[in-house]
Amino acid sequence: MIITVSLALGLANIIVSNMVATSGQRLQELEEKSAQLNSENQELARIISERKSLTAVEEKAEKLGLVPISETMNLLTPEPLAQAP
Repeated sequence: MIITVSLALGLANIIVSNMVATSGQRLQELEEKSAQLNSENQELARIISERKSLTAVEEKAEKLGLVPISETMNLLTPEPLAQAP
């Protein structure tokens, strides 16, 4: 009886130790992945910031053949032929 209990407790100890070790390894993997994703997120935020800058937009517009306007013009619509009562 005592031997059976001792074996059961020993086996339980091994199982729990294995679970703790596996959980610790998984936690470390998740922390590394989280750090990697945070780094990528910061890099993407930097790229977005650069591409949203007025200088970048102006350069892209020039590459597309767009030119700055030199003069604005207002277009007037003709008077309506009929008006609602």
